Amino acid sequence: FMMLAQAGEGTGGLIRMAIGDIAAARQQYDAQKGRNAWTLRIEGRDNRSFESIDGEYPIRGPWRENGFILDDESGPVSVCMAQGCDWYPVHAVLVKGQPEITTTTTIRREQMRAGSLFESLAAVESEGKVYLLGIAKARGIKPQSPSVEISGETVKLAYADLDVLRVWPSTVLREVELTVQVRHEPGKIVREIQVPGEQMSRIDPLLLRWLIE
Repeated sequence: FMMLAQAGEGTGGLIRMAIGDIAAARQQYDAQKGRNAWTLRIEGRDNRSFESIDGEYPIRGPWRENGFILDDESGPVSVCMAQGCDWYPVHAVLVKGQPEITTTTTIRREQMRAGSLFESLAAVESEGKVYLLGIAKARGIKPQSPSVEISGETVKLAYADLDVLRVWPSTVLREVELTVQVRHEPGKIVREIQVPGEQMSRIDPLLLRWLIE
């Protein structure tokens, strides 16, 4: 009760915190995201190891209907009320952090190397947290749930950080449709992201994918 009293969230917020329902936390996050950094204070279990996951974790973004992608020491994890997620929460409370705004850039290319994209985005990594959302096509990429999902040659990125690009330096990305988020302090000016166009080859992209991985 002392924790609830210190939260200063008003009656509705205190009720949400007392119940600790992740669906209510997600609803609150969806309504208020974009103005602050957020963490999730949770109690629960890892769905694979059954170990305790009790703690407070930074939120990368929403996951599916009523879940979140969180930052753990081991990397991004999904948390929701389903066995398909990495973590299962028994109690979940949304916690507002420092003011934060998001600058977004859309990247569309017929084809480009992942290494070139990484170099362009690494230039703004010191100005804030960089995340990638969207789809591309590529061969030889392994899934890294929940941030990198693979369906055939389609690669779907969900709040992936630059570490995923770091290990794909020579991989050719095709039909790129990505949104880049840079989350930073209010008032900070984020330099414009410059992604060079690439004339890698005159070979048709459908043939190129069999030659370059």
